[in-house]
Amino acid sequence: MNTVDSASAPPAPPKVGASREAQSRRPGARLLALVRREPALTAVLAALYVAALVPIWWPRFLPLLDQPNHLAHIAIWRRLADPSWHYSDFYRSSPLPVPYWGYYFPCYLLAHILPVEAAAKLYLSIYAAALPASVIALGRRFGRSPWLGVLAFPLVFNYSFGYGFISYCVALPTALFALALLDKYLAEGGLLRLAGVVALTVATFFGHVLPWLLLGVSCLPVLLAHWRQWRRVLLAAAALLSTAVGALFDLRLASAEKALVGSTAFHLSDWRFQRAYDAMDLAPHRLLTAWPGDGDELCLLGLVLSFVLLAATAARAATEQGGKRTLRDWIPELCFLIAAFAYLEAPYKTYKPLDWWNINPRIATMAALFGALLVRGPIGGRRRLLLVPAVIAAVAYPLLLNRQFVDFNGRAAGMARLMEKVPRGSSTLTLLLGDNSDPALDPEVVPFTQFHSYPQLLAGGYDPYQFKLHFPFKETKALPAPGWTRFGEFNQAAHGSFYDFVLTRNEPRDFQLFGAYANRVKLVGHDGAWRLYATKDIR
Repeated sequence: MNTVDSASAPPAPPKVGASREAQSRRPGARLLALVRREPALTAVLAALYVAALVPIWWPRFLPLLDQPNHLAHIAIWRRLADPSWHYSDFYRSSPLPVPYWGYYFPCYLLAHILPVEAAAKLYLSIYAAALPASVIALGRRFGRSPWLGVLAFPLVFNYSFGYGFISYCVALPTALFALALLDKYLAEGGLLRLAGVVALTVATFFGHVLPWLLLGVSCLPVLLAHWRQWRRVLLAAAALLSTAVGALFDLRLASAEKALVGSTAFHLSDWRFQRAYDAMDLAPHRLLTAWPGDGDELCLLGLVLSFVLLAATAARAATEQGGKRTLRDWIPELCFLIAAFAYLEAPYKTYKPLDWWNINPRIATMAALFGALLVRGPIGGRRRLLLVPAVIAAVAYPLLLNRQFVDFNGRAAGMARLMEKVPRGSSTLTLLLGDNSDPALDPEVVPFTQFHSYPQLLAGGYDPYQFKLHFPFKETKALPAPGWTRFGEFNQAAHGSFYDFVLTRNEPRDFQLFGAYANRVKLVGHDGAWRLYATKDIR
């Protein structure tokens, strides 16, 4: 290696050097430097991102369990002041700052310039870039190769994404960015960096409480690794604790308003746990959005194959890289152990302080993201070829998923075509009969369960089955309806006559639900499994 004597080296002008150093610290400059330094990586990541956008934008309806409900909430919040939608006849504004705001509020803002559905897709597109970027950013802080970001792309469409837990998904990258920035602050200082850590931590909380809790625990080894910088450690710890105090205050406020949080009381007896053995057995199933057949499993196998090959060659690569390891060098491993332990030991469902279900399955994604960073050493030269199975999987997976989504849309589109016949501001009672699953998707997802929200999104009015979250609006008036999942108890005089239209799915034949009123209601249209009736004031 060539060396230059420091005495003979020409001194750099201090002002110019300082200016260049300041420019190199800018995120845009660092990104541009990475692009110039790693053109092959940039090309691969760009291709994977384009592939990830396909299942987000190609099909109109994403078959995600909770997604229709979220879209309707955003639409009502955005249009509440517009009387033509008639939302204000049934709801009033209640935009309390509670978790979910990290999803709802950005989409609410985007919906001022885009249709609600397009605003949500744009938001998902930002998330699709942020998740692998956060893995790359965190990995680079701890000496891991940016090529490991390839392993994160399929995890954009993780298990929680398939269920429509979008708030949880978008909190994952903010948590990882927060960890990376915390380490940078502790190493280099800077109050702006600390402010960024606080902002990202708060953003994680307003995305979802679960990643926020995992972030808080994962911050501990990062703080301990920098114990020699004890002043920064104490200041960062105080700042992080202040966000915890603010979060607890916010949850108490939400509980008082019955917004999302039913109670702040802690009752361990109300928690339901899953055996660790069962959680381990189901872990592979809880990584990606699944569908019938083996397409998703083959893609997961490609990711695992690349990871195993990289891990098998990591010792030699790390030895060649050299350097003495400290506690800080083991941060990704420690974070992985924290997430893995949480996955095995966290409850499956709680009733207090929050009414949650499917809790520990969501954590599998967090563990997998940290797990991708367990591979040490540079990934260059021939070692990059070990990523070929992962690259193939990361391209194939979203394209295969899109095929399933498009297939689903063929059965969902009838609803949208019928709703084009419904005037804006009309209230539509949606009765979803029979099985809410779809042959294109994992039977557990049951994507039609919340499709009652789409007629309200598309035409306005009232939906009796809308989730009572009490934010960003509260219900002020209700119309009668049969119990949720008891649609067979529908009665035209007691229910249907209060709505402008009744939309049914899987009704065995025309007018079957209307009994004696079959000759009085009007069949507006029949499209696939969907039927639309005009029913207002028919008693």
